[in-house]
Amino acid sequence: MKKLILIALIFSLSAGSIVTAQTKQTQKERFQPIYNITKSTIKSDNYQFVANVIYNDEGRETLDGELNNIQINKSSVSGRLNGFSKDRMILSINEDNSKISVDYNDEKQEVLIDIDAISHKITIEVKPNGNAFLVITKMDGNELNYGGKLVKL
Repeated sequence: MKKLILIALIFSLSAGSIVTAQTKQTQKERFQPIYNITKSTIKSDNYQFVANVIYNDEGRETLDGELNNIQINKSSVSGRLNGFSKDRMILSINEDNSKISVDYNDEKQEVLIDIDAISHKITIEVKPNGNAFLVITKMDGNELNYGGKLVKL
């Protein structure tokens, strides 16, 4: 009788772990709602990149997102981004006829936005968790790297 109770106890404990393992979500399943929101935001043709950090090989600085953002409205791109505080540089963008291409990678849940403006080339890569990374390549070849989020306007 004791053996029967022991076998029943072991079976009930192992059955509980099997049920738990089956309900665990994959990373792709967890990030799917965020990816869907990102796609919806971009397809609205009226969104902005809000920069929270600027970084390069030498370091990083936190930025105020209220003051550091780029608005994208169809083919119009405008806004301003601060450079590193030591450089005291402010980059202003205001262009109406930019060529914007968007590549959705549903398998990796990533989005790549390329913006060819007259004075800059801007690339925004949005990861599955919603974090966005913006690279601005100026006409002289210098690059500025920013981290932040995409927000629907």
